[in-house]
Amino acid sequence: MKVWTIQEPIIWETLQAQGVWRTSFPYVCDAWPVAYRWMAKQLALRSEPSSFDEQAPIWVWSQWNGVKKTKPDLCSRGYLMPGTSAVRLELDIDENRVLLSDFLLWHIPLNNGYIGRSGRDAKQFDKALSKAGLWRESLSLLPQEWRSRIEDSWVRIFDLAWEDRYFVTAMADKSIQGVMWELRLEDVRDVTHFVAR
Repeated sequence: MKVWTIQEPIIWETLQAQGVWRTSFPYVCDAWPVAYRWMAKQLALRSEPSSFDEQAPIWVWSQWNGVKKTKPDLCSRGYLMPGTSAVRLELDIDENRVLLSDFLLWHIPLNNGYIGRSGRDAKQFDKALSKAGLWRESLSLLPQEWRSRIEDSWVRIFDLAWEDRYFVTAMADKSIQGVMWELRLEDVRDVTHFVAR
């Protein structure tokens, strides 16, 4: 399976020197700790186990912007801070090493949201939460029953065939991301250096 990852040059240098690169949670963006740790747990359940405690997933693209633009466009913004030197690594990996998900749907877990089975289900859930005097923005403070319902709904991001228009776009238009535990030098097929915009 072909995937791409955007990294800083030091990652590419480390990969060349050591043959493998892994990361841990202390070095990962901590703006969304609940969602990121949930994703790591899902990767451990659905793929190979992590190598060490606190290992964080590495993010890749499988389909950057629909089937016509699978490879990340280096003229786009948002990969790294503007002006940062970067590399786009093209990898050929065994599909069992990566957990794919819908990039747009991923923003719902990032914002502690509930992914309903339908638009109606989502609206009913938000009404019930509000009626109970609770707010999803403070997920860690919610009673366990509500937290579990919200986090259990997040697994819908892995159903790439799901096409409920309330939540997702058609498969041909999806942006599909993935997570994996490590980069291996043997998997690298192409390296493109660029400066982030």
